[in-house]
Amino acid sequence: MLKSLYIRNFRGIKEAEIEELTNVNIFIGRNSVGKSSILEAIYLASSWAEPMDPMRGVAKADYIISRRGRGDWDIYKEVIWYSKDVEKDIEIVLRYVSSKELRLKIFYEMLSISMLKSPTWLEISEDIIPETLRTLYYSFEKNILWDPETKDYNTGVSPEVVRERIFERFREEIEFLRNTVFLDDKISVEDFEKKIWM
Repeated sequence: MLKSLYIRNFRGIKEAEIEELTNVNIFIGRNSVGKSSILEAIYLASSWAEPMDPMRGVAKADYIISRRGRGDWDIYKEVIWYSKDVEKDIEIVLRYVSSKELRLKIFYEMLSISMLKSPTWLEISEDIIPETLRTLYYSFEKNILWDPETKDYNTGVSPEVVRERIFERFREEIEFLRNTVFLDDKISVEDFEKKIWM
């Protein structure tokens, strides 16, 4: 279960931290203050472990764009960056009651969704993989590492070793992400019930 959430450079949120989350959380506020953006950030973060929305059969990143009446990720992805400032990475940090933390980033210059269903990358540092001398980013979907300094996928660290260590350390947290769905008025109660009770 999530304990807290940190969001930076996502939609209308320049920077926000939400602490003391519980099993049920209610966000109250005027229109356009970021309530839906908080939920979209969690949903987009979940695409790291489960890129496709099991309810809708589409990439979660595409749904984040299309649900507000825009096209798809490859064409309109800049709309999810705060003030459309694509020079700054989107950062979503999930802190769990287990005291474990997943630090996820979305880089504007990364591959298109047609090649990579999830634009979300897990930050890999020395505390996860001691062999790394610098921060790397890992795609769960493609089982690849990326070095933001060199802009290269050839990092000298085995993605298989990274995947194994991530699973050892974050198994429950990954399951939490895999079970994340976005419920809104775009899916009927009947469709939701069919998917759940099948």
